[in-house]
Amino acid sequence: MLLPRLSVTVLFAAAASWAASPVAGDWIGTLKPGPVELRVVLHVKDAGAKLEATMDSLDQGAKGIPVETISLANQTLTFDANSVQGHYEGKFDPANQTIKGSWTQGPGPLPLDFQRYVEKPKSARTGPPRSEERRVGK
Repeated sequence: MLLPRLSVTVLFAAAASWAASPVAGDWIGTLKPGPVELRVVLHVKDAGAKLEATMDSLDQGAKGIPVETISLANQTLTFDANSVQGHYEGKFDPANQTIKGSWTQGPGPLPLDFQRYVEKPKSARTGPPRSEERRVGK
């Protein structure tokens, strides 16, 4: 019978989506090591029974920094980025969709709080056409 199998398949698919990690997605925060500010983006993927992640340091032009270990237990997110000798620990607040914690890299920890990151689409160019655009049409 196809109908009972289909119902079971739909039920398992729905259960799998409900079990997705609440921290999966993109997060942005700002490190302030002295007078400069460095924006950090954390990309978290739900890989079944575990989490996977990479980081970007937007202001330093570094993308895809590997995160070797990442976990969420008791609303505490921890991760390690060994290539930059960094460690993070923070408390996930599901109601506000924030993670408040600290980043340790070098001499001591620095505050690093994350919030959900939605990359803004690049706006369409406005204004008069550039000279090469005018020539193409004529």
